[in-house]
Amino acid sequence: MGLGSVRSMFLGDVSLTDQMWEPLIKGCPNLEDLELQNGLVEQNTRICSTSLKKLKFGYFYDCDDKNSLEIDCPNLVSLSFDNVSFTHFRLKNASSLVEFNLSHHVSRNYDLWSRTVKLLGSVPNVKRLNLQNWCFKLLTSQDSFPKTFMIRNLSLLELRTGYTQHDLVGMAALLELCPNLETLILDYLLKIEVNESLPEEISNKPVNLNIPRLKEVKMLKFFGSEDENKFVTLLKKHGVVLQKITLFPFKIDGNSCRQCPPVVLCRM
Repeated sequence: MGLGSVRSMFLGDVSLTDQMWEPLIKGCPNLEDLELQNGLVEQNTRICSTSLKKLKFGYFYDCDDKNSLEIDCPNLVSLSFDNVSFTHFRLKNASSLVEFNLSHHVSRNYDLWSRTVKLLGSVPNVKRLNLQNWCFKLLTSQDSFPKTFMIRNLSLLELRTGYTQHDLVGMAALLELCPNLETLILDYLLKIEVNESLPEEISNKPVNLNIPRLKEVKMLKFFGSEDENKFVTLLKKHGVVLQKITLFPFKIDGNSCRQCPPVVLCRM
């Protein structure tokens, strides 16, 4: 296979095996952007490329619940997982990776979310991160990040979240890991289940946001609830260099929803 001029590729509805994957990669020596959608993995899979810069998986599943995915792409800049299930994930030579996106639409898929989010431990230079806020569950996990783990280079965080006490406890734990964060974008996450349990010593603690360098916050789908307004108050209290909070009000009228003009809160 010789596809030396191919720089971008989209593959859908495929089942990947190493037997087909290795010649595909070798046949595209200049491939930079690869997206894989709607597929199955029937054995351990290894993606190794020195040219690949952007890699996205969407709705890819381990059909045997025993297979692993290993990514070894030293020039990879962006990595995205959208509803992807592997029993084991491994990420090697990821010092060039600056953007990491993680999405799971099934509320009960915490174990899978946990396996993929822990890849952050292999991404020392990530600057932009996009994920769901299930971080409160890491506080009670026996297999969480090491105590010394930090995401020191992160400057932009996009977080899909609610604003309950559990959500804020998780958000505060995540922000503790990101001392140089400058921009926070929050999108409302609809809760499908409410079975969220935390020990009282954790759930009853006051929420302190460690945001020493945070300059801007955007709250998408702002409904004006009591929890949301309490969070805005927390931002004002702890954001020592916070310059701007932009709210994007979302109104529900009967069976219809509409986006209202943004409201900008600036530090005086």
